[in-house]
Amino acid sequence: MDKQKLLDCVRAAHFAMLEAGLYLDTHPYDSEALKKFEVYRLKYKEFVKQFEEQYGPLTLCGDFGSDGFDWINDPWPWEKEAN
Repeated sequence: MDKQKLLDCVRAAHFAMLEAGLYLDTHPYDSEALKKFEVYRLKYKEFVKQFEEQYGPLTLCGDFGSDGFDWINDPWPWEKEAN
């Protein structure tokens, strides 16, 4: 999967997880919603792991691997090379 497609998957899973979490704030005993939340949470973690293994950390809490703090070497989002 290319970088942009994988990042879209991360974003979609994150959105679904957050929405399910918001629903659970007002419906804490909805067992189906809780199951869906767990599915979305696991998908999000899986996509983040896959992205970070291939392209580096997404956040400061991400996995930097053995190369350390080197994302400064990649194009920034506003640079032409990043788009």
